[in-house]
Amino acid sequence: MTTYEQLRHRYKPINIRVLFVGESPPAGGTFFYKADSNLYHFTQRAFLDVFGVAFEDKRFLDSFKSIGCYLEDLCPRAINKTNKAERKRHWVAGVESLTKCIRAAPAPLRAIVIVMRAIAPHVNKAACKAGVDSTQIYSLPFPAFGHQQSYLVELKKVLNKLREDNKL
Repeated sequence: MTTYEQLRHRYKPINIRVLFVGESPPAGGTFFYKADSNLYHFTQRAFLDVFGVAFEDKRFLDSFKSIGCYLEDLCPRAINKTNKAERKRHWVAGVESLTKCIRAAPAPLRAIVIVMRAIAPHVNKAACKAGVDSTQIYSLPFPAFGHQQSYLVELKKVLNKLREDNKL
């Protein structure tokens, strides 16, 4: 098990309610579960704005886990520095393992939040194969390259909806 996978496993809830799906761990060495990536910082900020102090920076990952949220990647290894054709091959290859991950969740997922619109067709395919209702799937831009504020605004809307629907 890689260091990334050990960290990810440490924060895996027993019952995953909301599965966040990213493309892959970043090639630059940052990682959501190391609390040092754009994805971490903007996700933490959205949760803090919606749910309050339990999601302050130092406690965020534990709180994220405690309410049943978990981040999995479509691809297990960093691919963000590869060319477009190679990335697409990895996305296609990641569908089966993501399908297994979704099926293995001990309780039915309440929602899937896709954290990069380009991978949405592949995540949707995995979710469909695993029997997840498509109305439970939300697709957001990745919080980089000028999309940080869009991500923040859209994630807060999703979190508020999930809270209103008693899914979080």
